[in-house]
Amino acid sequence: MSVLKLTKTLDAEIVLEIIKLSDQSRNTERLMFQKLMTNQTQADAESPKRSLIDVLNSMSDEQVIELTALMWLGRGDYANETVKDAYLDALEVARKAFKREEVGYLVDKPLKAYLLKAMEFEADGAL
Repeated sequence: MSVLKLTKTLDAEIVLEIIKLSDQSRNTERLMFQKLMTNQTQADAESPKRSLIDVLNSMSDEQVIELTALMWLGRGDYANETVKDAYLDALEVARKAFKREEVGYLVDKPLKAYLLKAMEFEADGAL
């Protein structure tokens, strides 16, 4: 059973969209450092990041909380005996720390790597 089965408000479609937008945003940022940018190119570079911010802002508070917990799980911040226990611990901390205005915290993280790693876990498996 996939770790996404532990979430109540997230599904694979939402998580995959965030992974895609995060990847586009980070790739665009890398290109910015490799080239001398014109004003037009700089505006284009902000577009994927803006899209990611827009998607995150359109999500419910609970979706953002669950996404944060998944990110932390994939990053390796929680190492309980089971994936379910680690996710529930991360979820509890994410709920307590949640502030809607801090959605930008997620934008600056390598969400693709962390979320893909989290999605590799089986919800009923061991870490």
